[in-house]
Amino acid sequence: MFKTLLPGTLFILLPTFLFAQPPKKDPADEKAAWMFVKNAFDKIELSRGTIVETPHLVVGAELIESKNKLFAAKLERHYLATQKLLRMPDSELPKKFIMVAIASKDPFDNYIRLVVRRRPERDETYVVESKSDLPSIVFYNRDENRPETEAQKLLALSLLQRKSGNAVFPSWMKEGFAKAVEWRSGSPTMAKDRAAIAKIIGRYPTIVPKGVNIPTYADWAWQADKEGNDLIAASIMDYFTTGPGMEKFPQVMAGLVPGEGNDNPSFERAMMSLEWSIADLDKDWRTWLARGARPHTPAPKKK
Repeated sequence: MFKTLLPGTLFILLPTFLFAQPPKKDPADEKAAWMFVKNAFDKIELSRGTIVETPHLVVGAELIESKNKLFAAKLERHYLATQKLLRMPDSELPKKFIMVAIASKDPFDNYIRLVVRRRPERDETYVVESKSDLPSIVFYNRDENRPETEAQKLLALSLLQRKSGNAVFPSWMKEGFAKAVEWRSGSPTMAKDRAAIAKIIGRYPTIVPKGVNIPTYADWAWQADKEGNDLIAASIMDYFTTGPGMEKFPQVMAGLVPGEGNDNPSFERAMMSLEWSIADLDKDWRTWLARGARPHTPAPKKK
């Protein structure tokens, strides 16, 4: 039997202080989000789904109600962490964000056929609509016991895309950003990962003799053959969203938007438009790491 919680009923498993400014409710939006999930489950004849709601999300999953509540609470916490890293005011957030986890591949493929109305790709595992008033992520959850693993990554990347508009991010930036959000959400691996990065890159010299070129490591982020390139990518994105790099990150994202004279945007071109070299990035990033990678406080805007 299809189970739901009553629309408008909130469960809050997180500390209430996290929701200092909960979004204003619009019953029509809440109902639309609920009906999106229910209709999707009905069309693919998913009889054991449950739907729950948090302040920002409506979550449908093939989980019993108690497990879905825990799943949705983790997603809510991740949503708030992503919002903070992207410095997104409430006005830039959707009215409700819809997440649907489907535990079997056949029903997921049927969702694409019957709801999206197209033929599914063989290896397709998610469908994302990030720009509408009620954005949605419907995904095939390959690990039924840990649906949050894939969901948190997709949620973070969807908000990144919403923030950046039409920016085309290279894969290392997307993967790195997802990992950076994971770190700042309280991941137990952050200390271990930072230690591994420090072992690879060492400390940036305090004094650089004239004429001596310091090897760079920031560019390892997009070199798949380099040791720890995935951790370096995450650290670079952490620098852009938590460290001093946040001052330049909006311009970097703008430089990744295709347009006249920028048909094939790239990270390197975006850096050049800022007159900021890879060596400059490497020095600033490694200096920030050496000082403890503390959250940066942006300079106040001049009136």
